[in-house]
Amino acid sequence: MNNRLALSIHPWWINGNLKRMERELSAIEEAGADYAELVLHGLDAVIGGRLVPGRLRQVREILSRHSLRYTLHLPYELNLLDPEASALYESVFLAGIRFAQETGCEVIVYHAGYAAGTAEALQNREAEILGRLLNEAGGIPVCMENGPFYAPGMFSAGSSAENMVRFCRLIGRPNFRLTFDAGHSFLCNRGNAKALLTDAELLLPFVAHVHLHDNFGIPLRMEDKDYSHRIACGAADLHLPPGWGDIPFGPLLDIFQPYKGIFVLEIEKRFEDQYRASLDFIRQRIGQKTKTKK
Repeated sequence: MNNRLALSIHPWWINGNLKRMERELSAIEEAGADYAELVLHGLDAVIGGRLVPGRLRQVREILSRHSLRYTLHLPYELNLLDPEASALYESVFLAGIRFAQETGCEVIVYHAGYAAGTAEALQNREAEILGRLLNEAGGIPVCMENGPFYAPGMFSAGSSAENMVRFCRLIGRPNFRLTFDAGHSFLCNRGNAKALLTDAELLLPFVAHVHLHDNFGIPLRMEDKDYSHRIACGAADLHLPPGWGDIPFGPLLDIFQPYKGIFVLEIEKRFEDQYRASLDFIRQRIGQKTKTKK
């Protein structure tokens, strides 16, 4: 393997505060990552679906002060199939593409759309919208990510490995690929390790980006509970450091031996003291040497 490792930025913690963004980038850099994955909705560089030039300049200046390289995650709720907000979300997506082009982000990640309706019609609708966006993205790969939860009666191209492969083939564009989120897949498979590994094998030829974090495969959303409660119960999308939950990272990373892209560790901010240990955990399992601490 010749992989690069990233840590993700936390939009809810930065919350538009660029001094916090600078500190977070420094923490990611000090932990030994090669990349940081920026999350657009924490930066206030896009407001009302429009790129803000002055803010963009500020963000770009901060990014240039670090040795890191960058990828971009678009806002988590950017549902291109939303019957009322699709046009708005498309404008935010396009502004995100412009942001990535201006800041040198090498990958753009978005969550698959979802809606009630027939699979064929919905896939064709999302493909039509993406066609316009992919024309604007040029050489930057846009990677659709699988999600952890979908409401009953809703269809999404990201709700199963089979759907994702089918949709990728439908798009058929060199700058459209997939993001495999191991934690989301484990939750969708209700903690079934064998099913997770089967999904990984099926998706591997289409994957250009990988998200890694741990959980226990317990798909209880517990929206009325705070994060501390969910951690105690081991429920939902916890974004734990790898090795803290039940995901079988050894066999999973064995499957990804042919993969040459970026592994992004999406570790919850409260576990910042585990950033370096998490990177080392993955490096050991992909046969890379641990970086010397700066």
